[in-house]
Formats: sequence, C-alpha cells, structure tokens
Amino acid sequence: LNLDGSGIFKHVKDSARITNIVIEKPILALNKFNSTAGILSNIMIGGYSDAEADGENTQPVNNKLKAYVSNVHIRNAKIVADDDFIGIVGGILGDVSLFTTIENCSMYNAEIIANNASNVGGIAGQTATSTFINACLFDGLISGGTEVGGITSISASDDKISNCHTNATLIGSSTIGGIIGTSDRTYINNCFVEGEITLNDNAVEARVGGIAGQINYNYQDTVDIVLNNNIIDIANITIPKKVTTRYVHRVVGHSSGDNWEYDWD
Repeated sequence: LNLDGSGIFKHVKDSARITNIVIEKPILALNKFNSTAGILSNIMIGGYSDAEADGENTQPVNNKLKAYVSNVHIRNAKIVADDDFIGIVGGILGDVSLFTTIENCSMYNAEIIANNASNVGGIAGQTATSTFINACLFDGLISGGTEVGGITSISASDDKISNCHTNATLIGSSTIGGIIGTSDRTYINNCFVEGEITLNDNAVEARVGGIAGQINYNYQDTVDIVLNNNIIDIANITIPKKVTTRYVHRVVGHSSGDNWEYDWD
C-alpha cells in the first residue's frame, strides 16, 4: 500500500468514526510539498458546539460530534521523509485536535524516518484540545527532528494519554520522551515505556525523559498531578559529548521553572 502525505482518508473531521482496520506494510513517502502526514489521515478534528463561535461553550454538543478512532492496527509500516520535509508526522494520524479519541490502536514493527521534521510521534504527530489516547501501542523506530515522542510529539490543552505502551528506538535533535516530547496541560497515566533514546549529531540542547522530554505549566499556573503510575524501562540514553546543555531524567527531562541540569549518568 503506497500512500501520499494525506494518508488513506485525508482530512477527517467532526463526527467521524474509523474502526476495526488492519493495514499491512503501508509505505508513506513525504517531501517538501507535505506539511502534515499520517498513514490513516493527515488531519483529524473533532468539533465544537455552535455556541463556541460566540465564546459561550468549548464543549461538543454531544458525543456524536467527537471524532473517534479505535481498533486500527498497522503492521510493518514504513514512513520516509525527504530532507526537505519539515512538517508533522504521526504513525496513524498527523495533526489531531478537538475532542478526538484514539484507543486500542497499534503501530507494530514500524519505521518512521523524518530527520528534519518538526514534530514526530508514533501514534499521532501532535494533539491538542481534549484529545484522549488510550490503550495504544507503538513498537519500532522513530527518527525525527526537534520534537519526538513514542506516542505523540506535542500534546496540549487538557489532553490525556492512558494505558499506552511504547517499545521504541527514539532519535531526535532536541526534545524526546518515551511517551511525549513536550507536554502542555496533559495528564499521562498507567503507561509503560521500553527502548532507548539517542540525540543525533544535530543536537545543541538535550531535553530528554523516559516519559516526557519537557513538561510546561498549565495556563492557570496551578499545581496539578500530570504523571501517575507510569513504568519506565529505558535501556540507554545517548547524548553527544558536544551537547553541553543537558536536561536528562529518567521520567521528565525538563519542566518550566527548572533552573538546573541533570545528566543521565
């Protein structure tokens, strides 16, 4: 199965339901003309209520408006980007937002190579606005650019990632996490991370963690629990010697407000 950057379903939105699909050996080739990519879809958006336009309500009218992906299993996938590609890549979905749920999905024995991409994630390229990823697996290799995560590269605005498992080799140039590269207001619980993490030779700063490379405060600047009951079994983290600014932890590499550096060793 050979695909362009738009994926199988291209742009999916509102009350879409995609369920019970098995895809074998898909190949997704990306170039400078692609901005967002995923094997299933490059963009997936849930939806707001009609009142949202007036700022009255930020919740969906009902569950029918929420986009939903479940039981999608992709095996032996290969996603390869030209050096000119600098966009967003997800194994299953590219850019995901607005009350979308992804659950019981997997990428098994996958290879994602997008060395200059801004954001690369094993399941989703990036997520925002109450996206929920539950019971998903990524197994394989991800080689990306500045933001790399085993499940998603960047997650924001009250997202939730639960009961996920990554067994991956993760390679990037700055911010890398076993589950997520950078987390903004995202709750991560009951996840299991295996594999290894390597910063490539383009790296100038390391923000690396077994769960998240970077965690930022929420907008209200309150103290919330953002990580709970996660297990990390990272075999190795490799940082080039030339990288002198290092925020490297077994759980979270760096959080906003940190004024210290910590090396893996």
